[in-house]
Amino acid sequence: IHEFKNGQVIKRLDMDSCNETISQMLNRVRELVGTMEEIDISAIKSNLEIRQDNRPNLYEWLFKRLNERPMRESTKKQHKVSLEFMQSSGLIKSWDDINVKNITMLNEMLHNKGYVQATIHSYHKRIKPYINDAIKFGYIEKNPYDVVKIPRGKIERLAYLTEQEIAMIENSILPKGRLDMVRDCFLFQAYTGLAFVDASSLGEDNFIEHNGSLYIVSKRVKCDS
Repeated sequence: IHEFKNGQVIKRLDMDSCNETISQMLNRVRELVGTMEEIDISAIKSNLEIRQDNRPNLYEWLFKRLNERPMRESTKKQHKVSLEFMQSSGLIKSWDDINVKNITMLNEMLHNKGYVQATIHSYHKRIKPYINDAIKFGYIEKNPYDVVKIPRGKIERLAYLTEQEIAMIENSILPKGRLDMVRDCFLFQAYTGLAFVDASSLGEDNFIEHNGSLYIVSKRVKCDS
């Protein structure tokens, strides 16, 4: 795909700003040439070396994109944690810092925090979409994740409770109040298989009675099914 035709940038999301920059540079060259008795290419080059970076502030743009993305609030919070970690690392302060070296160092910092590989993979997975967007917008040219490969890692299976352990929890005597409610909520999830976010979103309309039995009718938040 050609991105330059007839002196104009085309087929890029930022083509208007690119063409504006080109126009400003051409005008600047014309001004410099107009002040010279003899054309001095090196003098023109040195005057143009200080380039104005028209790209937005890196983290202002990242968090703006975060708010623009259609996602659940719980997912948005996870993305925010990953972007805030990238910001607090001190490794990536500007667009030009998004490179193979710094992504590699960021990965090492996550390892040094003692995170398991599956968690580290999740951090990178949440950062990648924003780097892909930055390339589409023309703010960076190369994706460091084309070089830095982050393995998913193995997710250890969680130990499950036995029927006897569930019975012990069910028959436990707790003071009426918060702990009692927490116990009941946990047992409800254990018997229904519902995640906390799904159980907590249920209302009276989600329960129907049929042939003497009570059924739950709802959609799972995670997969909307």
